[in-house]
Amino acid sequence: MLQSIQDGTLENLLKYQNVKTGEFYFIPAGRVHGMCTGTAVVEIQETSDITYRIYDYNRGNRELHTQYAVDVIDYKKNDKNSIQFSRMPDHSNKIVECKYFTANYLPVMNSLMKDYSNIDSFVIYHCVHGQVTVKTEDGEEILNEGETILIPACIDEVVLIPMKYTELLEIYMELDECKPRKYDDYDLDAVQRNNISEYNCNADVCDENCDNSGCDGKKYMC
Repeated sequence: MLQSIQDGTLENLLKYQNVKTGEFYFIPAGRVHGMCTGTAVVEIQETSDITYRIYDYNRGNRELHTQYAVDVIDYKKNDKNSIQFSRMPDHSNKIVECKYFTANYLPVMNSLMKDYSNIDSFVIYHCVHGQVTVKTEDGEEILNEGETILIPACIDEVVLIPMKYTELLEIYMELDECKPRKYDDYDLDAVQRNNISEYNCNADVCDENCDNSGCDGKKYMC
């Protein structure tokens, strides 16, 4: 691969996929990829300024980061094509689930109330097609095609009112229930209020079975 980058023939090593309207592809971190004209890309990631560009179609006018990318590229061959999933109207249809996030396809034909009280996560809506009013206890916003809105984790109920047939991407995190949830300043009362008081949380000690992962350096009774 390194040689192909240097001599400008990397394109010969890549698999080309003809993308059709309505198809979804999951590209995990580390997989070399590029996009052609007419393709919509939704990047789901934590806040980061890191993007490793290893090829610029021989244009030569942008910086490449090959020396950094070689250590994080996934070199395994991948033959997976578009993801197959249910497309039930007014229902969250799972597209992909990984340890970082869950992404659902949500076609909205009728007014719909969504309850997120059981996931303890923000929710992101990206409008793939159509137009919808997103209403919460704090107000409402109109979401147009190509636009994205973030619903804070403190809001449990969202009402979706389509102005016409609308297709949304619904994205959130599903936290591991066996680990302590992260609250501002490790609010122990908040932890207990969320039905995990049986863990006897204590900010100064850590259970012998806890690896402290997710504790931000603080010892925690898990």
